Amino acid sequence: MPPHDDPMPDLPDISTETPEPKITVTVSEDKLKAYLTIEQVPPLPYQVTEDMIFDALAEKQVEHGVKMERIEEIIANNEYPFEELIAEGTPAEPGQDGWLEYKIDLGAAGRPKDEGYRVDHYNLNLVQNVQPGDPLVELHPAVPGKPGKTVHGREISPPRVQKVRLPKGKGTKIAEDNPNLLVAAVEGFVRLDRSSFNQLVVQQEYQIYGDVDLSTGNLDIDGSVTVNKTVRDGFKVVATGNITVLGNVEGATLQAGGNISVRRGIVGGQQRALLTAGGDVTAKFANNADISAGGAIVINDEAINCTLKSDTVIAVGEQGRRSAGDIIGGKAIAGYEIRAVNVGSDSGTKTVLRVGEQPGLIERRRKMEQDLKDWSVEIEQLTTRIATLKQRQIERSRGAYKREQQHAALKEQQTQLLQTRNAILEHAERSGFVNPTKEIAALEEEFASTTDTLNRVKASILSVLSASETQQIDDLSPEEKEKLAQLKLAHQTLDAKLKNIQQQITHRRTNPWKNLPAQWRQQLEQGEAQLKQINHHLTLIEAEMETDKKIAAALAQSIERKDELTGNLDALKQELEAVKEQIANQAKIKPRIIVSGNLYAGTEAVIMRQRKEFIDSLKGVQIQLTGVDDKKRITVYGLS
Repeated sequence: MPPHDDPMPDLPDISTETPEPKITVTVSEDKLKAYLTIEQVPPLPYQVTEDMIFDALAEKQVEHGVKMERIEEIIANNEYPFEELIAEGTPAEPGQDGWLEYKIDLGAAGRPKDEGYRVDHYNLNLVQNVQPGDPLVELHPAVPGKPGKTVHGREISPPRVQKVRLPKGKGTKIAEDNPNLLVAAVEGFVRLDRSSFNQLVVQQEYQIYGDVDLSTGNLDIDGSVTVNKTVRDGFKVVATGNITVLGNVEGATLQAGGNISVRRGIVGGQQRALLTAGGDVTAKFANNADISAGGAIVINDEAINCTLKSDTVIAVGEQGRRSAGDIIGGKAIAGYEIRAVNVGSDSGTKTVLRVGEQPGLIERRRKMEQDLKDWSVEIEQLTTRIATLKQRQIERSRGAYKREQQHAALKEQQTQLLQTRNAILEHAERSGFVNPTKEIAALEEEFASTTDTLNRVKASILSVLSASETQQIDDLSPEEKEKLAQLKLAHQTLDAKLKNIQQQITHRRTNPWKNLPAQWRQQLEQGEAQLKQINHHLTLIEAEMETDKKIAAALAQSIERKDELTGNLDALKQELEAVKEQIANQAKIKPRIIVSGNLYAGTEAVIMRQRKEFIDSLKGVQIQLTGVDDKKRITVYGLS
């Protein structure tokens, strides 16, 4: 059958058809990144244009953060990027929450002091004392964040910042010169009031609801303190105001600027109780205690084996009520009166009574006189020091102005040289010279890569040697020997290359401008030499200027100290005269010992008076013996 003569069907001319490129833009979920992919099969001829890429971006509404330079590079280099970052949004910058900077360590309260070799459980820093104007807490205001923008051009709000307020409570105030600073308004101790939204309060009376023991540690308070229970053995309570103890005081130490009141009793043991008050001391009873008071000492029931010292009156036994009122053993020393029901005991316990003394006032007078002497000596020393410092200032003042002028001129030269150097280096980089920093970085990268290759060669050598059980070269096959020789040659080559790279790095670090033209390099080297000289001179001048500042500061400090001492000296003189007058006035008061009950044998009574006044003073002493016939065992002295 003859073949068909039908013509061939028409086919498309594939030789002239160019496949359309496929340009895809994808946007990340957070709308902060857009990626570009270009596909074309076959990929020739290149048909992508900038407009096509921009159309694809516009289709996805990408308009912010587009990398224009990268698009130009893609077109110029006929690139087919795959999911390449082509646009990047601006993320929102978070702000900073407001915060409080505490100038006092509230976290230290109640923690035992760690002294390295031991932990002091007696000092827990339970109370932090402050003076008016002391900083307590500073507010750092919140800093709002900066909004960002998505690749679609929409604004991204930054996270909301938290604002805080100053924890202003009772006894605190805002500083006059800083609205963000909370300071103490009164003298006292500071605490965190958790019942009032953690406000800081400054109190002048502190409450201890239990005992003063290991749970509280020692107390040191600017203000007054009330202890609802007992002050235990070995603990210490110090207050500038009053101390009130509703329970007992054991072998503890109490020091008050005001009064001390013990509702129950003072019970010292092997460790005697020690109480010192600027005002009065009152207690129900006292055993084994040393008590000193600027005011009166009042013991309701009895004082046994105690040392009592008062500048005014010691009274044992509650007036108008039936009480023991005994002073048994120890000493009672008062300014002008000792009053008790019974003194001593029928067993002849030695008990000493002394009136006409002012132990506290006399000690104050002694200390004031010593302070006056010490301060006067210090004022003389400061006067000499001030004169010396002023003379040094005068001598150095002639050169001070010159140093300031030289310093300013050298600083200006230094700035000009640095600007010239930076300008030359920037011009060199723009002119195509390799930046030394970049060159060194490239060499360091090459050094690391060569080191990795050398390590692989070493591993291959060990692998070839391990192929033989005896690990001897003679046992290797000819192919293994040839491979080993090639590896050793590579090892030598790489090792030499590493040394060469290291030398280049060292050389470039010591000669950073080696690749620059000779004229620029010479100018830079001259500038560096000048900078070195200028820096040396600046160091010397600044050292001299620092000496000037130290002399000025020492002079100001000495003048301030002298003015302070001079003012204090005048005040101390007035206070000393007042104390002397108080001592003189008390000396005019007729001292007396009033014993309404029994004055037992073994008691020693001393009245501080001139002999001619002593007989009259004895009229204030009532002596009654009980069951003792030997009156000589009772002695009453008058001292001249």
